[in-house]
Amino acid sequence: MRSVTMNGWVPGMQKVSLNHALQQYAGVGLKSAHGMVCDIVEGRSVTVQIESDKVNEFLQMLEEFGVIASADLTT
Repeated sequence: MRSVTMNGWVPGMQKVSLNHALQQYAGVGLKSAHGMVCDIVEGRSVTVQIESDKVNEFLQMLEEFGVIASADLTT
C-alpha cells in the first residue's frame, strides 16, 4: 500500500468522478468518499492508502479529475 495525498483542486474538478474513484481505489464507502471530497473542496488535505500497483493509475485519474495530488512512492 502507498499513501496518496490530495492537496487541492482546480476549477472544474469532477467531484462525482472523484467520489467514485475514492470508493473504488481507496475502498471507502459513499459517505466517507463524499466527506473526503468536501474536505478537498474546503482546502483540507486528504490522504488515502492505495494498492501499490494501482497508484500511478489513480494519480492519473486524479489529474484528469482536476485534483492536485502526490504519492509517497518510497518503500
